[in-house]
Amino acid sequence: MNQVPRGQSEVELPNYYKENQPLIISLDPALSPSQNAQRYFQRYQKLRNAVKVVGQQIQETKDELTYLESVMAQIELASPKDLKIIREELVAQGYIKAQKKNEKSKKKDHNQNILLLRMAPLF
Repeated sequence: MNQVPRGQSEVELPNYYKENQPLIISLDPALSPSQNAQRYFQRYQKLRNAVKVVGQQIQETKDELTYLESVMAQIELASPKDLKIIREELVAQGYIKAQKKNEKSKKKDHNQNILLLRMAPLF
């Protein structure tokens, strides 16, 4: 760090993984060498954490795929009664939206139970 002057836009370092090929690292000239190093370290930590999260998401997706494939196999062999149970399970899991009862039919049924009476005027 002490050998890198402030305001440099890049630094050339030895590459320990490939001999005779120096490693060139871009720097922000507005930052000090230690601030540049800190920025790279923070970026590394962020990417390392992202790799962990993505690994977890991949595993969760594989598990979900396995579950859905088993549901598909059950559907192919299911009776109508079993299909209803499978549908309820998929609704509970959030894969299918619950059916809403038709509001028009509710109103229609409700109106059929009303008896209309007309009375003659009393006076």
